[in-house]
Amino acid sequence: MTPTALLTLSRQLHEDERLVAVVSTPWGQAAVWSAATLLLFFYDRAAAALISPLLALVIGFPAHRHLILSLGGVYVFYRAVAERQRLDPGWASDGWPALLLAMVLVGGGLYACYRAARSYGQLPRLVQRHPLFVLHAIIWIVLVGLLAIPRHGHPMATGVWLAATCFPFLAWRCGYMLLAGQRRRAADSRFREHFFYLWPAYGGTHVPYGKGYDYLQQTMAATMADRARAQLAGLKLLILAWFWQGALWMINGFVHGLPVDGMPPALSGYHLDLPRLSALIGGETTFHPSPIWAWASVFVELITRTLKLAITGHVIIGCLRLLGFHVFRNTYKPLLSQSVVEFWNRFYYYFKELLVEFFFFPAYASYFKTRPGLRLFAATMAAAFAGNIYYHVLRDIGHLAAAGLTGAWSLLCPRIFYSLLLALGIYVSLLRERKRRGRTWPQDGPWAMCLRIKRIAGVWVFYALIHIWNVDPPRLTFAQRTEFFLSLFGIR
Repeated sequence: MTPTALLTLSRQLHEDERLVAVVSTPWGQAAVWSAATLLLFFYDRAAAALISPLLALVIGFPAHRHLILSLGGVYVFYRAVAERQRLDPGWASDGWPALLLAMVLVGGGLYACYRAARSYGQLPRLVQRHPLFVLHAIIWIVLVGLLAIPRHGHPMATGVWLAATCFPFLAWRCGYMLLAGQRRRAADSRFREHFFYLWPAYGGTHVPYGKGYDYLQQTMAATMADRARAQLAGLKLLILAWFWQGALWMINGFVHGLPVDGMPPALSGYHLDLPRLSALIGGETTFHPSPIWAWASVFVELITRTLKLAITGHVIIGCLRLLGFHVFRNTYKPLLSQSVVEFWNRFYYYFKELLVEFFFFPAYASYFKTRPGLRLFAATMAAAFAGNIYYHVLRDIGHLAAAGLTGAWSLLCPRIFYSLLLALGIYVSLLRERKRRGRTWPQDGPWAMCLRIKRIAGVWVFYALIHIWNVDPPRLTFAQRTEFFLSLFGIR
């Protein structure tokens, strides 16, 4: 096989029919399991210890995929609640009764949400018209009501608090479940067909990777050949995660000069010593770069952020594909995007889908129907600005409450400004994309290449600059971030 053919095969493993046929055999399935276990073991041993037996069971009993993954989800759910209890000394002292109560409360709430989705036509009219509003209203009523309950001192109080800490993680997943009910697609579903994505054994964040019931059912492999294609695509993502991990390792070691596990001592002195963007903003380094070096730090931070997100997403989606769901990847070549809205769609796909599903579409369908420009603007602001802020407020509610009113505003102010810039950039990009429709552009030649490079560079500049107000740690103030931004242009 020629090098070109080998490269093509590595890019499209799941489209090679001969390879699909081999993987569809029992020996091929054993090879997939071995390769996946090996890749996961060297990436995260805890993940390998959970995914490996689940994958073996799914391979052996594909008809019981949902049940197997739901049982894995129960274990992950228990471990997550137990970890929350362990991290708080006051909670840990209340022991098993509090832990058991928390699991019963959360499990009961999830089952009640499932019954509501399955019997959606029998719900009160208000709930049928505004299911997501009612869901989040209940969440906030519970969270605010907790203020009247002592945090420690009784297992029942601790159990209620522990259960409430799960709400931000489950809110959007329950939202997808209710949307399935609203579309009348959950009527014949079973609880295990929902629970496995409510607390996924394959990993995830507050953003539901793989979305919810509708999308997962559509992408679930129905035949052995489909499952083999999904598994090959999953292995490809795990391999890519290793590749991007190596790229991140090189940036940390040879660009920033950070200590990296496994780096030979002879190479540890060869680096550019470029400070991290967060260190420059916070004044945590004695290095005073020229504007060129400061700009370099800004762009390297964009690359680093993209690599971290790609690695996490590739592992999660890779596991989901190995388990038989051929879902779209979370991060897909965003640094090659030629428009702001294209980058937004490729950078964090499932977060974008969350904002579009729960904020953009409802606003677009409800307001300014006779004014297209204002309608698009309102929907974009609802998603990329208001929805973005609301998601992070709900996700970080514990930290915001602990910080107090002044501290919470200090933490939120950079996020609000970042979301505003992002929403405006997406709206302008959408307008420009509309104007470009129907126009013909050169596809080949030097001019076409220059045009693509110009567009990609513009996207890099936009996202690298607004990321100044989004970079961790959150304690960096709005004033510090803005001062650094102005310094890039020689304004002090």
